[in-house]
Amino acid sequence: MENKINVENSKKVYFVGIGGVGMSALARMLKSMGKNVYGSDGTDSPITESLKQEGVAVHIGHLARNITEDMDLVIYSGAVRYDNSELIEAREKGIVCLNYFQALGRFLKGKRVIAVSGTNGKTTTTAMIAHVMLNLGMNPTVIVGSVMNMPDGVRTNFHHGSSDIAIVESCEYQRHFLEIDPWMVVITNIEADHLDYYKDIEDITDAFSSFVKKIPDNGFLICNSEDNLIKSIEKKDTLNVVDWMIGDLSEINLLVPGEHNIQNAQCALAVLLKLGVQKDEVLHYLSTFIGTWRRSEFKGETKSGALIFDDYAHHPTSVRMTIDGFIKKYPQKNINIIFQPHLYSRTKSLLQEFAQSFDRAFKVYILPIYGSREQPDESISSLDLVEAANKISGNVLYVANFNELKKIINNSNKDDIWITMGAGDVWRVGEEALLM
Repeated sequence: MENKINVENSKKVYFVGIGGVGMSALARMLKSMGKNVYGSDGTDSPITESLKQEGVAVHIGHLARNITEDMDLVIYSGAVRYDNSELIEAREKGIVCLNYFQALGRFLKGKRVIAVSGTNGKTTTTAMIAHVMLNLGMNPTVIVGSVMNMPDGVRTNFHHGSSDIAIVESCEYQRHFLEIDPWMVVITNIEADHLDYYKDIEDITDAFSSFVKKIPDNGFLICNSEDNLIKSIEKKDTLNVVDWMIGDLSEINLLVPGEHNIQNAQCALAVLLKLGVQKDEVLHYLSTFIGTWRRSEFKGETKSGALIFDDYAHHPTSVRMTIDGFIKKYPQKNINIIFQPHLYSRTKSLLQEFAQSFDRAFKVYILPIYGSREQPDESISSLDLVEAANKISGNVLYVANFNELKKIINNSNKDDIWITMGAGDVWRVGEEALLM
Protein backbone atom coordinates (compact mmCIF):
# COMPACT_ATOMS: atom_id res chain seq x y z
CA MET A 1 0.00 0.00 0.00
CA GLU A 2 2.80 2.42 0.84
CA ASN A 3 4.13 2.11 -2.70
CA LYS A 4 1.30 4.41 -3.81
CA ILE A 5 3.44 7.47 -3.01
CA ASN A 6 6.73 8.48 -1.53
CA VAL A 7 5.54 9.50 1.94
CA GLU A 8 8.03 12.34 2.24
CA ASN A 9 6.74 13.84 -1.04
CA SER A 10 3.08 13.81 -0.01
CA LYS A 11 1.22 17.05 -0.70
CA LYS A 12 -2.11 16.70 1.10
CA VAL A 13 -1.97 15.23 4.62
CA TYR A 14 -4.80 14.49 7.04
CA PHE A 15 -4.28 14.07 10.81
CA VAL A 16 -6.75 11.93 12.77
CA GLY A 17 -6.51 13.19 16.35
CA ILE A 18 -4.80 16.45 15.43
CA GLY A 19 -5.56 17.98 18.83
CA GLY A 20 -2.91 15.90 20.59
CA VAL A 21 0.25 17.73 21.61
CA GLY A 22 2.59 15.59 19.51
CA MET A 23 0.18 15.37 16.58
CA SER A 24 -0.34 19.12 16.44
CA ALA A 25 3.42 19.69 16.52
CA LEU A 26 3.92 17.30 13.59
CA ALA A 27 1.05 18.99 11.74
CA ARG A 28 2.83 22.32 12.19
CA MET A 29 6.06 20.76 10.98
CA LEU A 30 4.46 19.48 7.79
CA LYS A 31 2.73 22.80 7.21
CA SER A 32 6.11 24.55 7.53
CA MET A 33 7.37 22.19 4.83
CA GLY A 34 4.71 23.50 2.45
CA LYS A 35 2.25 20.63 2.70
CA ASN A 36 -1.54 21.12 2.78
CA VAL A 37 -2.56 20.00 6.25
CA TYR A 38 -6.03 18.99 7.45
CA GLY A 39 -7.26 17.12 10.47
CA SER A 40 -9.92 16.21 12.99
CA ASP A 41 -10.33 15.73 16.72
CA GLY A 42 -13.05 14.49 19.01
CA THR A 43 -13.44 17.79 20.86
CA ASP A 44 -12.50 21.41 20.43
CA SER A 45 -9.59 22.62 22.55
CA PRO A 46 -7.06 25.45 22.79
CA ILE A 47 -4.78 23.39 20.52
CA THR A 48 -7.40 22.92 17.79
CA GLU A 49 -8.31 26.60 18.02
CA SER A 50 -4.69 27.67 17.60
CA LEU A 51 -4.30 25.35 14.60
CA LYS A 52 -7.36 26.92 12.98
CA GLN A 53 -5.87 30.37 13.51
CA GLU A 54 -2.70 29.17 11.79
CA GLY A 55 -4.69 28.15 8.71
CA VAL A 56 -5.17 24.42 9.35
CA ALA A 57 -8.63 23.10 8.48
CA VAL A 58 -9.77 21.20 11.59
CA HIS A 59 -12.99 19.18 11.81
CA ILE A 60 -14.50 18.49 15.24
CA GLY A 61 -15.75 14.92 15.06
CA HIS A 62 -14.46 11.97 13.03
CA LEU A 63 -16.53 11.52 9.87
CA ALA A 64 -15.71 9.31 6.89
CA ARG A 65 -16.64 12.09 4.46
CA ASN A 66 -13.70 14.14 5.73
CA ILE A 67 -11.34 11.76 3.89
CA THR A 68 -11.23 12.72 0.21
CA GLU A 69 -9.71 10.90 -2.76
CA ASP A 70 -6.99 13.50 -3.30
CA MET A 71 -5.32 12.92 0.08
CA ASP A 72 -1.84 11.40 -0.08
CA LEU A 73 -1.28 10.50 3.53
CA VAL A 74 -3.25 9.98 6.75
CA ILE A 75 -1.43 10.23 10.09
CA TYR A 76 -3.24 9.00 13.18
CA SER A 77 -2.73 9.40 16.91
CA GLY A 78 -1.97 6.45 19.16
CA ALA A 79 -5.15 7.36 21.06
CA VAL A 80 -7.27 6.72 17.94
CA ARG A 81 -8.97 3.33 17.76
CA TYR A 82 -8.42 1.01 14.81
CA ASP A 83 -12.14 1.15 13.93
CA ASN A 84 -12.16 4.96 13.62
CA SER A 85 -14.44 5.88 10.70
CA GLU A 86 -11.83 8.14 9.06
CA LEU A 87 -9.14 5.46 9.24
CA ILE A 88 -11.52 2.90 7.74
CA GLU A 89 -12.36 5.28 4.91
CA ALA A 90 -8.69 6.05 4.26
CA ARG A 91 -7.80 2.38 4.04
CA GLU A 92 -10.72 1.68 1.71
CA LYS A 93 -9.51 4.47 -0.56
CA GLY A 94 -5.98 3.04 -0.56
CA ILE A 95 -4.45 6.07 1.17
CA VAL A 96 -1.22 5.45 3.09
CA CYS A 97 -1.86 5.47 6.87
CA LEU A 98 0.94 5.93 9.39
CA ASN A 99 0.85 6.38 13.13
CA TYR A 100 2.43 9.46 14.68
CA PHE A 101 5.86 7.96 15.33
CA GLN A 102 6.06 6.24 11.95
CA ALA A 103 5.39 9.58 10.28
CA LEU A 104 7.71 11.50 12.60
CA GLY A 105 10.57 9.13 11.81
CA ARG A 106 10.00 9.55 8.07
CA PHE A 107 9.98 13.32 8.16
CA LEU A 108 13.06 13.58 10.38
CA LYS A 109 15.23 11.79 7.83
CA GLY A 110 18.42 13.74 7.17
CA LYS A 111 18.41 15.46 10.57
CA ARG A 112 20.80 14.86 13.46
CA VAL A 113 18.12 13.84 15.92
CA ILE A 114 18.52 14.38 19.65
CA ALA A 115 15.93 11.92 20.95
CA VAL A 116 14.93 12.51 24.59
CA SER A 117 13.55 9.34 26.17
CA GLY A 118 12.77 7.98 29.62
CA THR A 119 9.82 7.29 31.89
CA ASN A 120 9.76 10.76 33.43
CA GLY A 121 11.16 14.17 32.51
CA LYS A 122 11.15 13.90 28.71
CA THR A 123 9.13 17.03 28.06
CA THR A 124 10.98 19.37 30.41
CA THR A 125 14.41 18.07 29.34
CA THR A 126 13.50 18.53 25.66
CA ALA A 127 12.24 22.05 26.35
CA MET A 128 15.34 22.98 28.39
CA ILE A 129 17.69 21.89 25.58
CA ALA A 130 15.59 23.75 23.03
CA HIS A 131 15.38 26.87 25.21
CA VAL A 132 19.16 27.19 25.45
CA MET A 133 19.81 26.42 21.77
CA LEU A 134 17.15 28.80 20.49
CA ASN A 135 18.33 31.64 22.69
CA LEU A 136 21.87 31.09 21.40
CA GLY A 137 20.67 31.23 17.78
CA MET A 138 21.52 27.57 17.06
CA ASN A 139 18.04 27.19 15.52
CA PRO A 140 17.18 23.47 15.81
CA THR A 141 13.88 21.97 14.77
CA VAL A 142 11.93 21.30 17.97
CA ILE A 143 9.00 18.99 18.69
CA VAL A 144 8.05 19.03 22.36
CA GLY A 145 5.15 17.28 24.09
CA SER A 146 3.90 20.48 25.67
CA VAL A 147 3.82 24.19 24.89
CA MET A 148 6.94 26.24 25.58
CA ASN A 149 7.89 29.89 25.32
CA MET A 150 10.02 30.63 22.27
CA PRO A 151 12.54 33.52 22.37
CA ASP A 152 10.20 35.64 20.22
CA GLY A 153 7.42 35.27 22.78
CA VAL A 154 5.37 32.74 20.82
CA ARG A 155 4.02 29.80 22.83
CA THR A 156 4.06 26.64 20.75
CA ASN A 157 5.04 22.96 20.67
CA PHE A 158 6.98 23.24 17.39
CA HIS A 159 9.81 25.27 15.97
CA HIS A 160 10.93 24.98 12.35
CA GLY A 161 14.72 25.23 12.48
CA SER A 162 17.23 25.97 9.76
CA SER A 163 20.03 23.80 11.22
CA ASP A 164 20.49 20.06 10.74
CA ILE A 165 19.63 19.31 14.39
CA ALA A 166 16.19 18.22 15.58
CA ILE A 167 15.20 17.81 19.24
CA VAL A 168 12.25 15.47 19.82
CA GLU A 169 10.58 13.51 22.59
CA SER A 170 10.78 9.78 22.05
CA CYS A 171 8.20 7.61 23.79
CA GLU A 172 8.85 3.96 24.63
CA TYR A 173 5.16 2.97 24.53
CA GLN A 174 4.70 0.08 22.07
CA ARG A 175 8.39 0.61 21.16
CA HIS A 176 7.34 3.69 19.18
CA PHE A 177 10.75 5.33 19.58
CA LEU A 178 12.25 2.64 17.34
CA GLU A 179 10.69 4.46 14.39
CA ILE A 180 13.23 7.27 14.96
CA ASP A 181 16.86 7.19 13.81
CA PRO A 182 18.70 9.03 16.59
CA TRP A 183 22.09 10.69 16.53
CA MET A 184 22.00 11.31 20.26
CA VAL A 185 19.79 9.47 22.77
CA VAL A 186 19.02 10.96 26.16
CA ILE A 187 17.64 8.58 28.81
CA THR A 188 16.33 10.48 31.81
CA ASN A 189 15.40 7.29 33.72
CA ILE A 190 13.80 3.89 33.23
CA GLU A 191 10.90 2.69 35.39
CA ALA A 192 7.95 0.35 35.11
CA ASP A 193 5.19 1.91 33.01
CA HIS A 194 2.94 1.03 30.06
CA LEU A 195 2.42 -2.43 31.52
CA ASP A 196 -0.63 -2.84 29.29
CA TYR A 197 1.94 -3.40 26.54
CA TYR A 198 5.18 -4.49 28.23
CA LYS A 199 5.42 -7.76 30.15
CA ASP A 200 7.70 -6.42 32.87
CA ILE A 201 10.63 -4.09 33.55
CA GLU A 202 13.01 -6.42 31.69
CA ASP A 203 10.84 -6.10 28.59
CA ILE A 204 10.96 -2.30 28.94
CA THR A 205 14.74 -2.33 29.34
CA ASP A 206 15.01 -4.53 26.25
CA ALA A 207 13.16 -1.86 24.25
CA PHE A 208 15.63 0.79 25.42
CA SER A 209 18.49 -1.55 24.44
CA SER A 210 17.08 -1.73 20.92
CA PHE A 211 16.81 2.05 20.79
CA VAL A 212 20.37 2.58 22.01
CA LYS A 213 21.65 0.15 19.36
CA LYS A 214 20.37 2.57 16.70
CA ILE A 215 22.86 5.26 17.76
CA PRO A 216 25.57 5.60 15.07
CA ASP A 217 29.28 5.42 15.90
CA ASN A 218 29.57 9.22 15.82
CA GLY A 219 26.57 9.65 18.14
CA PHE A 220 26.12 9.75 21.89
CA LEU A 221 24.15 8.19 24.72
CA ILE A 222 23.42 10.66 27.54
CA CYS A 223 22.35 8.79 30.69
CA ASN A 224 22.96 8.07 34.36
CA SER A 225 25.47 5.30 33.78
CA GLU A 226 25.26 4.19 37.43
CA ASP A 227 21.53 3.47 37.22
CA ASN A 228 21.15 -0.31 37.54
CA LEU A 229 18.56 -0.58 34.77
CA ILE A 230 20.61 1.56 32.40
CA LYS A 231 23.68 -0.52 33.27
CA SER A 232 21.81 -3.58 32.02
CA ILE A 233 21.25 -2.06 28.57
CA GLU A 234 23.31 -3.75 25.88
CA LYS A 235 25.63 -1.16 24.34
CA LYS A 236 27.99 -1.31 21.39
CA ASP A 237 31.70 -1.16 22.28
CA THR A 238 32.04 1.89 20.05
CA LEU A 239 29.25 3.83 21.76
CA ASN A 240 30.10 7.23 23.25
CA VAL A 241 28.44 7.29 26.70
CA VAL A 242 28.14 10.55 28.64
CA ASP A 243 27.02 10.44 32.27
CA TRP A 244 24.64 13.34 32.95
CA MET A 245 25.05 12.85 36.71
CA ILE A 246 28.54 14.41 36.60
CA GLY A 247 27.17 17.85 35.77
CA ASP A 248 27.49 20.36 38.64
CA LEU A 249 24.46 22.62 38.98
CA SER A 250 25.41 24.14 42.32
CA GLU A 251 25.81 27.48 40.53
CA ILE A 252 22.31 27.57 39.09
CA ASN A 253 19.03 28.74 40.57
CA LEU A 254 16.23 27.16 38.55
CA LEU A 255 12.86 28.88 38.35
CA VAL A 256 11.08 25.53 38.08
CA PRO A 257 10.79 23.68 41.42
CA GLY A 258 11.87 20.21 42.42
CA GLU A 259 14.80 17.81 42.49
CA HIS A 260 13.46 16.21 39.31
CA ASN A 261 13.94 19.48 37.44
CA ILE A 262 17.54 19.70 38.66
CA GLN A 263 18.06 16.25 37.12
CA ASN A 264 16.36 17.37 33.91
CA ALA A 265 18.71 20.36 33.82
CA GLN A 266 21.70 18.05 34.34
CA CYS A 267 20.60 16.05 31.28
CA ALA A 268 20.26 19.24 29.26
CA LEU A 269 23.68 20.47 30.39
CA ALA A 270 25.34 17.22 29.29
CA VAL A 271 23.73 17.43 25.85
CA LEU A 272 24.63 21.06 25.32
CA LEU A 273 28.24 20.62 26.38
CA LYS A 274 28.54 17.87 23.75
CA LEU A 275 27.16 20.32 21.20
CA GLY A 276 30.01 22.66 22.03
CA VAL A 277 28.09 25.22 24.09
CA GLN A 278 30.07 26.88 26.89
CA LYS A 279 28.99 25.90 30.39
CA ASP A 280 28.41 29.47 31.55
CA GLU A 281 26.05 30.06 28.62
CA VAL A 282 24.11 26.88 29.41
CA LEU A 283 23.78 27.81 33.07
CA HIS A 284 22.67 31.33 32.23
CA TYR A 285 19.84 30.26 29.95
CA LEU A 286 18.76 27.35 32.14
CA SER A 287 18.29 29.90 34.91
CA THR A 288 15.80 31.78 32.67
CA PHE A 289 13.73 28.68 31.80
CA ILE A 290 10.19 29.17 33.13
CA GLY A 291 8.78 25.73 32.35
CA THR A 292 6.16 24.53 29.90
CA TRP A 293 2.42 24.07 29.67
CA ARG A 294 1.13 21.56 32.24
CA ARG A 295 4.48 21.17 34.01
CA SER A 296 4.08 22.85 37.43
CA GLU A 297 2.32 25.60 35.50
CA PHE A 298 0.86 28.47 37.50
CA LYS A 299 -2.77 29.00 36.48
CA GLY A 300 -3.87 31.83 38.79
CA GLU A 301 -5.09 32.94 42.20
CA THR A 302 -8.63 32.51 43.52
CA LYS A 303 -10.58 35.39 45.03
CA SER A 304 -9.72 34.01 48.47
CA GLY A 305 -5.99 33.97 47.72
CA ALA A 306 -5.43 30.26 47.04
CA LEU A 307 -2.90 29.50 44.28
CA ILE A 308 -3.72 27.04 41.49
CA PHE A 309 -1.12 25.09 39.49
CA ASP A 310 -1.41 22.33 36.92
CA ASP A 311 0.92 19.41 36.22
CA TYR A 312 0.94 16.53 33.74
CA ALA A 313 2.33 14.02 36.28
CA HIS A 314 0.67 10.64 35.72
CA HIS A 315 3.30 8.15 36.94
CA PRO A 316 3.94 7.54 40.66
CA THR A 317 7.50 8.84 40.53
CA SER A 318 6.56 12.08 38.80
CA VAL A 319 3.61 12.54 41.18
CA ARG A 320 5.82 12.15 44.24
CA MET A 321 8.63 14.36 42.90
CA THR A 322 6.21 17.10 41.88
CA ILE A 323 4.63 17.13 45.35
CA ASP A 324 8.08 17.20 46.99
CA GLY A 325 9.11 20.10 44.76
CA PHE A 326 6.10 22.18 45.82
CA ILE A 327 6.63 21.36 49.51
CA LYS A 328 10.21 22.56 49.23
CA LYS A 329 9.24 25.75 47.42
CA TYR A 330 6.18 26.54 49.58
CA PRO A 331 6.97 25.03 53.01
CA GLN A 332 4.33 27.13 54.81
CA LYS A 333 1.47 26.23 52.46
CA ASN A 334 -1.04 23.37 52.39
CA ILE A 335 -0.25 21.38 49.22
CA ASN A 336 -3.55 19.94 47.94
CA ILE A 337 -3.62 17.53 45.01
CA ILE A 338 -6.50 16.90 42.60
CA PHE A 339 -5.46 13.71 40.82
CA GLN A 340 -7.09 12.14 37.78
CA PRO A 341 -5.67 8.63 37.21
CA HIS A 342 -4.74 8.04 33.57
CA LEU A 343 -5.57 4.62 32.10
CA TYR A 344 -7.13 1.63 33.82
CA SER A 345 -4.09 -0.51 33.09
CA ARG A 346 -1.61 1.96 34.62
CA THR A 347 -3.75 2.48 37.72
CA LYS A 348 -4.12 -1.28 38.19
CA SER A 349 -0.50 -2.26 37.61
CA LEU A 350 0.97 0.58 39.71
CA LEU A 351 -1.76 0.84 42.36
CA GLN A 352 0.50 0.51 45.40
CA GLU A 353 3.12 2.84 43.95
CA PHE A 354 0.44 5.49 43.37
CA ALA A 355 -0.92 4.98 46.86
CA GLN A 356 2.51 5.67 48.34
CA SER A 357 3.16 8.74 46.16
CA PHE A 358 0.60 10.99 47.90
CA ASP A 359 1.71 10.63 51.52
CA ARG A 360 3.36 14.08 51.82
CA ALA A 361 0.44 16.06 50.42
CA PHE A 362 -1.94 17.91 52.75
CA LYS A 363 -5.07 16.52 51.09
CA VAL A 364 -5.62 14.50 47.94
CA TYR A 365 -8.81 14.37 45.90
CA ILE A 366 -9.10 11.49 43.42
CA LEU A 367 -11.29 11.76 40.33
CA PRO A 368 -12.61 8.84 38.25
CA ILE A 369 -10.08 7.17 35.96
CA TYR A 370 -9.52 8.87 32.61
CA GLY A 371 -9.64 5.89 30.24
CA SER A 372 -8.29 7.59 27.10
CA ARG A 373 -7.52 4.87 24.54
CA GLU A 374 -8.69 2.02 26.81
CA GLN A 375 -12.04 0.36 27.29
CA PRO A 376 -13.46 0.47 30.87
CA ASP A 377 -12.10 -2.20 33.20
CA GLU A 378 -14.51 -3.05 36.02
CA SER A 379 -11.75 -4.74 38.02
CA ILE A 380 -10.16 -1.37 38.90
CA SER A 381 -11.51 2.04 39.91
CA SER A 382 -10.41 5.21 41.63
CA LEU A 383 -12.09 3.93 44.79
CA ASP A 384 -9.46 1.18 44.92
CA LEU A 385 -6.74 3.83 44.79
CA VAL A 386 -8.43 5.87 47.52
CA GLU A 387 -8.64 2.81 49.77
CA ALA A 388 -5.01 1.85 49.17
CA ALA A 389 -3.74 5.41 49.71
CA ASN A 390 -5.71 5.89 52.93
CA LYS A 391 -4.03 2.84 54.44
CA ILE A 392 -0.81 4.84 54.18
CA SER A 393 -1.75 8.48 54.77
CA GLY A 394 -5.47 8.82 55.52
CA ASN A 395 -5.69 12.11 53.63
CA VAL A 396 -7.33 10.94 50.40
CA LEU A 397 -10.92 11.50 49.27
CA TYR A 398 -12.88 10.39 46.22
CA VAL A 399 -14.72 13.09 44.25
CA ALA A 400 -16.96 12.05 41.37
CA ASN A 401 -17.05 15.25 39.32
CA PHE A 402 -15.35 18.55 38.53
CA ASN A 403 -18.13 20.76 39.93
CA GLU A 404 -17.71 19.52 43.47
CA LEU A 405 -13.98 20.17 43.31
CA LYS A 406 -14.43 23.70 41.99
CA LYS A 407 -16.55 24.50 45.03
CA ILE A 408 -13.94 23.02 47.37
CA ILE A 409 -11.20 25.13 45.75
CA ASN A 410 -13.21 28.31 46.06
CA ASN A 411 -13.92 27.63 49.74
CA SER A 412 -10.18 27.43 50.48
CA ASN A 413 -7.91 30.32 51.48
CA LYS A 414 -4.48 31.89 51.00
CA ASP A 415 -2.81 29.11 52.96
CA ASP A 416 -3.74 26.61 50.23
CA ILE A 417 -2.05 25.57 47.01
CA TRP A 418 -4.01 23.42 44.58
CA ILE A 419 -2.33 21.26 41.94
CA THR A 420 -4.49 19.61 39.29
CA MET A 421 -2.55 16.55 38.20
CA GLY A 422 -2.84 13.93 35.48
CA ALA A 423 -2.60 13.34 31.73
CA GLY A 424 -6.32 13.73 31.03
CA ASP A 425 -8.56 16.81 31.16
CA VAL A 426 -8.16 17.51 34.90
CA TRP A 427 -6.60 20.89 34.04
CA ARG A 428 -10.12 22.13 33.36
CA VAL A 429 -10.93 22.01 37.09
CA GLY A 430 -8.47 24.75 37.98
CA GLU A 431 -9.22 26.93 34.98
CA GLU A 432 -12.97 26.76 35.58
CA ALA A 433 -12.56 27.36 39.34
CA LEU A 434 -10.76 30.61 38.56
CA LEU A 435 -13.79 31.78 36.56
CA MET A 436 -16.25 31.30 39.44
